[in-house]
Amino acid sequence: MYARLPLTPSSGSNLITMERPLADDDALRQHGTVLRVLAEEHGLMDLALGDGQAEIIATVAPGRTYIDVARFELAAADLLGVVVHVTPSSAPGAHVRAPLAAAA
Repeated sequence: MYARLPLTPSSGSNLITMERPLADDDALRQHGTVLRVLAEEHGLMDLALGDGQAEIIATVAPGRTYIDVARFELAAADLLGVVVHVTPSSAPGAHVRAPLAAAA
């Protein structure tokens, strides 16, 4: 499964898109440490794996908005080369499957 991500448009062209695969649990675990650092920079904490593919459940710090969440998703996608989705832990139906711990 792939998602389409908007990239910066070049001069004289329409919006450029690039297909990237969705992150899997192994990729998220493998990069757990760097994702936690990146998340803190965007006001997210307590990262965990959600029920959906590429889904991270996170607590959003007070004063932060969905723009911060989106910026984290884009930064994580750029860093890992895969699509990452974040669901705030306060969202209805958010279900933590397992804490996001680094791979052993």
